[in-house]
This record gives sequence, structure tokens and C-alpha cells, in this order.
Amino acid sequence: MGWGLDDDDAFIGRVVLVLSELVTNAIVHGRTRPASEKETVGVALALKRDFALGLMVTDSSCGVPTPRVRPPADAIRGRGLALVTAESDSWTAAPHQEREGCAGKAVWAFFRCPQTAVLPGCPSWRAPGRT
Repeated sequence: MGWGLDDDDAFIGRVVLVLSELVTNAIVHGRTRPASEKETVGVALALKRDFALGLMVTDSSCGVPTPRVRPPADAIRGRGLALVTAESDSWTAAPHQEREGCAGKAVWAFFRCPQTAVLPGCPSWRAPGRT
């Protein structure tokens, strides 16, 4: 990965699965405009080296996601947040407030870094005049 994380297929797979579920939820449940109008879904990643990777998905809905208690075994839908809960180390959601009221929400998922992450090609920073 470009952020210095090993090519840990299990870790990357977890992140991609959760990202896919959160984006799908934003598209399916977060739409607030008519189908004929464009709507934006945002995605952001943040890395706190040696600690965690966070991903954030934003949409225009103020509705906070609520996991289903237990979808029926033959259900085709309703397992997205259960997968997010199982594959991420934690997740949370919060509405985005503006002066006029709610302007949407952000859903964050967090993953503990599997090992020390070192950014490639970034020399150690030193204060001027120090060696």
C-alpha cells in the first residue's frame, strides 16, 4: 500500500469490504434528492501511523445508521452493518450540522494497524541545525 502498510491481504480485504458496505449504504439509504438529480457520496481515509486506519463515508441523509438485530437467514439485504461491525475494529456515525440544521452524516470505521507503518520515500524530519 502507498502508506507503508504491508500487502496484508486480510487487512486490505477487511478495509475494502467495509468501504464497499458503507458506500452501498450511503447510496441505498442516504439519498435525499429525487433520482433525476445528482447526489454526492464522499469517501476519505486517514492514517495515524502505528495506530489505526480510519475511513469515512459521507452522504446527505441525517438518519443515523442502525444495525438490524438479526436479519432472517434467507434475507438478501440487511447484513451491511453486521459486516462493518464484524470486520472493523469499531465504527461510529454522526450527523453534520450547519446553521440551517442537519446537512447529512459521516460514518467512520476504524482498523488497528497490523504493524508499524512507515511512509515510503519520506526521510525523517529533523529540526534545522540538528543532526
